[in-house]
Amino acid sequence: MRLDEIPLIDNHCHPMHREQSLGPEAYRGYYSESSDRAMMAGHVQHAAGYMASLRLMAELLGIPSESSEDEILSARSELGLERITRLALGRSNTAAVIMDHGFPVDAALSYDETDAVLADTGCQMRRIWRLELIFERLVTCSDSLGQVVDGLTDELSDLRSKGVHGLKSVSAYRSGLAIQPTARPQAAAAFDEDKRSHRAEGGSYRIENKPLEDYLTLIALKMASEQGIPVQFHTAFGDTDADMLAANPLQLRPVLEDTGFRGAPIVMLHCFPFIREAAYLAHVYGNAYFDLSYTVPVSGHYAYRVYEDALSIAPSTKILYGSDAPGLPDFFWLAGVVHRRALGRVLDEWLADGLSTTQAESVAHNVSYRNAAALYDVDLP
Repeated sequence: MRLDEIPLIDNHCHPMHREQSLGPEAYRGYYSESSDRAMMAGHVQHAAGYMASLRLMAELLGIPSESSEDEILSARSELGLERITRLALGRSNTAAVIMDHGFPVDAALSYDETDAVLADTGCQMRRIWRLELIFERLVTCSDSLGQVVDGLTDELSDLRSKGVHGLKSVSAYRSGLAIQPTARPQAAAAFDEDKRSHRAEGGSYRIENKPLEDYLTLIALKMASEQGIPVQFHTAFGDTDADMLAANPLQLRPVLEDTGFRGAPIVMLHCFPFIREAAYLAHVYGNAYFDLSYTVPVSGHYAYRVYEDALSIAPSTKILYGSDAPGLPDFFWLAGVVHRRALGRVLDEWLADGLSTTQAESVAHNVSYRNAAALYDVDLP
């Protein structure tokens, strides 16, 4: 089943890095979550997903499919950031991007610069605020937990009027996804501990103290629920500082069970290797959604099995397309192609097994753009 004409809404991506003239090892680093340089020097280039990505990039750049890695990198460098971004978005038929500007902060384009690149492309952008950046800024400039809570309440009020259509938590990287109800005295003690430590050590502040992280995250979830604002959670694989056991999406079950948060769609990101776990949660809880960002582009030929697992028991109204695009515009194109081929292959098997064409088309439209359009208030032409 060909899905080429179906537009995409990218549920999760990041702003583009300013520097796009990359050598082989730097380029390969975008295709691996490893922090081990030996992986980029001698292994990533032999991964099936990376080899498939090189062929697809040659296609995007209009050069022979058998072009070497060096030839591909040279051709993309000649295009430059703006041209390759616009080309990747246009060729992938990406109609909107749901963008987390919380990372990287300094090396990437700002909101305004991203808007300028997207001008006249027909691709809309929806802003996502990263919670930990807000927490850290407020803790740094406050003298008490009460001041932090007041500041957080003010910032997260009436989010849509501020042009914010979603929140993002990276608690999986900090204290884990098993977010626990925390008494205010316990959170206040954690605040005092962090303030003392920060004053003594200086430098930038990173919130990792679990009672404080959990306390503030639950406040944010409550406010998002009252406004019907989606909250994205990084889950599963990521940089090596994430504990995969603590990042299993099943850890979010208490949040999904809490009736006080039912108004906030909870969107689990990435999910590999816990695709079936995410599918189970989406099967059970009305406000549980998940995407396959980063998983789909880097899994390459294996991506159809990822979609098989995702669609095993999860309704197609609960799964979202995403690229992750971690600073590299190539991912808009790569993820779009891999997504269409993988999902199309799964639907072909279902059609052969008796699924109707109407039903198959509904699945494709739901996953590709319809679900994200509803969650983030995107109106497509």
